[in-house]
Amino acid sequence: MYKRNITHKIELALSDTPIVFIRGPRRCGKTTLAKTFCQDGTRSYYSLDTFLARSEAMDDPFAIINSFKTPMVIDEIQKAPDLIQAIKVDVDNDERPGQWLLTGSINPMLLPRVADLTLGRAETLDLRPLSQSELLGQKADFPTRLFGDTFTATAEPWSRERLFEALCAGGFPAAIVRSPSRRGAWIDSYLTQTVERDLRDVFNVQDLRGLGALLKLLGARTSTILNVAEICRGAALNANTLSRYMALLEMAFLVWTLPPWSDNLGKGLARAPKIHLTDSAFACHLNRTNVKNLLKDLTLAGRLLESFVASEIQRQASWSETKVWLSHFRSHKGDEVDLVLTNEENQVAGVEVKLSFNIGQRDFKGLSHLRDALGDRFARGVIFYGGHDLLCVGDRLYATPIGELFSPA
Repeated sequence: MYKRNITHKIELALSDTPIVFIRGPRRCGKTTLAKTFCQDGTRSYYSLDTFLARSEAMDDPFAIINSFKTPMVIDEIQKAPDLIQAIKVDVDNDERPGQWLLTGSINPMLLPRVADLTLGRAETLDLRPLSQSELLGQKADFPTRLFGDTFTATAEPWSRERLFEALCAGGFPAAIVRSPSRRGAWIDSYLTQTVERDLRDVFNVQDLRGLGALLKLLGARTSTILNVAEICRGAALNANTLSRYMALLEMAFLVWTLPPWSDNLGKGLARAPKIHLTDSAFACHLNRTNVKNLLKDLTLAGRLLESFVASEIQRQASWSETKVWLSHFRSHKGDEVDLVLTNEENQVAGVEVKLSFNIGQRDFKGLSHLRDALGDRFARGVIFYGGHDLLCVGDRLYATPIGELFSPA
């Protein structure tokens, strides 16, 4: 079993909050992690995965909650969201922290009626698929390093082959252990079940074919700016339906969108988000590619690598000692930064991703633009590249090997 780096944050939340909700994709390890909080015998476990359990919970949610002896773990809470109303009543009568640990693979907390019930009573924590640092048994914290006083590089460089193998394997435990030929069958089954079962059951979606077609279209456009008109044409959807379907796919943790960064730099900044698949293995599968193909098609490889790096930083941000908000930057003049991180002090750092073994000043155009515009607020700009050495190419601008992203240094 892999050690999850977010465990300490869950423990802290349980120490002062009545309801703690762990949300994340199906099969990413939520159940395994939640059960570790039952090992000492002080917390009971209840799963809504069975038809009988769901029926009981939906028939009389208050009776079910009253029959439990807290503290309690309830797994897959989205399958009986009326339980949250009963839990809210229970917490109003007894506000002791750590009573309810909930998990969900469809995010019910985004539903207005559920969010209102948990307001001020719950803390939500995101569990994503395994990060590369977790797979290596380490606790990398690149956001904290990015805003630190100094920046060094000590990690072993990764070859392209190793990097592409990690990219194609992704972070889902069940996908990682399968051979490349069998991994595709698992991903097909996973995507089909999530769309045809989870979204249908929770949100009563009827046009499953259209939703599946949109997912494939988004997979082919991972790490690109969301072009609503183009996607509407490609998926044969109107703008309202596209907006709804995008929200559903995000609720099911199949895709995530990186919002545009904006500040007081004036007009001329792109306002559309970037699309990313939740896991790089999904992106590779939907693009019908593998390690051998990526070594030949470096344009596609570069795009998938950007999503891979963005998702790794997103995962590390969930446990990082430095709270950060993620976005992307793009001006209408063509200056862009793949990932912009903003911390609580309103400092800004930028991350770019390049496959090239060689880096020049032109590659820092977007980062230089941010640095010059923000002055002292700009903490550091880093390009991950295919070389082996840490390079300082200017004031607060660095190029570093990709392996540094996964290093706990």
